[in-house]
Amino acid sequence: MSRSAIIAALAFAFLAGSPLSFGQSRDRRLDDALLDIRLLKQVVDQQSRRIAELEKTVKELRAAAAPAAEKPAEGPIERARPAKPAAWQIPFAWTRIKNGMSRTDVEDILGPPTSVDSVLDYQTLNYKGDAPGRGTISGSVRLVDDRVAQVNAPDF
Repeated sequence: MSRSAIIAALAFAFLAGSPLSFGQSRDRRLDDALLDIRLLKQVVDQQSRRIAELEKTVKELRAAAAPAAEKPAEGPIERARPAKPAAWQIPFAWTRIKNGMSRTDVEDILGPPTSVDSVLDYQTLNYKGDAPGRGTISGSVRLVDDRVAQVNAPDF
C-alpha cells in the first residue's frame, strides 16, 4: 500500500469519527451522556473509598471487641429475669380447654400436669404451683375415658 493510500485511509477514519464530518454538528445528547458517565464514575470512586473506610472501621471495632468478649465477667452482671409462667398459669390457655378433648390435647395446651389422681373410671389432671405476683394457684381437668368431662380453672 502506498504512503498516500495510508494517509487517505487515516484521514477518512479521522473524519468519520469527527463530530464535524460531512458538515454535521455533534449531538448534544451524546455530550450529556458522556458528562453523566464521568459524574457517575466520580460517585462510584467516592463510594468505593467510603466503603473501604467503613470496612476498616468495622474490622478495628471487631478486633477491639474480641478481647473483651474473651475476658471472664467480673462479678454478677446478669440480672435475674422473671420466670416465664408455665402454660397452665396463663388464663387464656384454660379458655381453650373444651369438653370432649383428649388428654393429649389438654397437655398440648396446658402442659404436663403437676400431679395426676386416678380413680377407677376417671383421672384428674392437677395443676398447682406458684404464679408470679399471684401466690399459689391451682386448677384441674377431670377426664372420663380419656376425654375432658370437667374443667376447674384456677382463680386468677
